[in-house]
Parts: sequence; C-alpha cells; structure tokens
Amino acid sequence: KELAYQKYTKLKKQNESLAKDKATLEAKCAELLAEKQSATKSLCDLKRKHELDISAKRVLTQEKAKLQGSVETLKRELDQKMEENQELVTLKCELSTILKETQSAKTVLENEYSALLHAKQLLAASFKSSSSEKELLSQEKTRLQEECQRLSEELKKTQDSLTIEQGGRKLEKESLVVE
Repeated sequence: KELAYQKYTKLKKQNESLAKDKATLEAKCAELLAEKQSATKSLCDLKRKHELDISAKRVLTQEKAKLQGSVETLKRELDQKMEENQELVTLKCELSTILKETQSAKTVLENEYSALLHAKQLLAASFKSSSSEKELLSQEKTRLQEECQRLSEELKKTQDSLTIEQGGRKLEKESLVVE
C-alpha cells in the first residue's frame, strides 16, 4: 500500500508538472486523488486504482509526446516565420530604396520634361518668327524679281532704242558723208 502510495506521489508530481501546460489534466489529477482515498477500503479497489494510474501515465506520456511534437512544430513554424519576416524586412528596405530612387528619377524626368517643354515653346516661337521672316523674305524676293524683270525690260527697251538711235545716226552720218 505504501509502495503504491509512493508511486502515486511520484506520478502525481509528474502529473502536476504537466498540469501546468494543460489545465484539463488538473481535473484528472483531482479525480485520481479522490479515487485513491476511496481505494484504501479494499485491495481490489487498490488494484483497480493502480491500473488507472498506469493508464493515466500512458495518457500523460502520450499527451506529453503530442505536446512535445506540437512544441517542435511550433518552433519550426516560428523559425520559418522569423526567416520570412527577415526576408520581408530586407525586401521592404530594398523596395524603399527603389521607391526613393524612382521618386528621384521621376523628379529628374519632370525637370527634364519641363525644360523640354520650355525649349519646345522657344523653338515654336523661333519657328514662328522664322516663318514670318521667311514670308517677308519671300515677298521681298518676289518684289525684287519683279523689279529685276521690269528693269531688264527697260534695259532692253533702252538698248533697242540705243541700237535704233545708233542705226539712225549711222545712216545720218552716211547720208551726211554722201552729201
């Protein structure tokens, strides 16, 4: 009886340490303690109690194995999550750097675009001014061509007139010489 009680005490201590992880197991320990007190009445009850203790120990061992497996699984998952978080932090830093570079490039491009628009406006104004000058020069060219044409015609008339006059003078000289 004493030996059984000592075994029970040992099992109870093991049970109490596992009971901290599982609140439901505390209820089973209290149930086992109540059964032990009633088991002192007879040897048959003691044997049955011993069998219950052995069964409870198996259940606790199985629960402990399950819990240890769960703890290992949780540790692996935690390690994996920590790695993923670290990768995400690294990725966030990289993306932040890329965003800053992109924003900087965007600002540079916007400045270049503004400069290009300004240059386009200047070129458009210059083109308009050149077009106006070209039109004026074209009109001046046409006027000068017409003036040249008129002067050429006048020159031709003057040359024809001189030729006729020279011919007339020549005839006059010849007629004077003949006289």
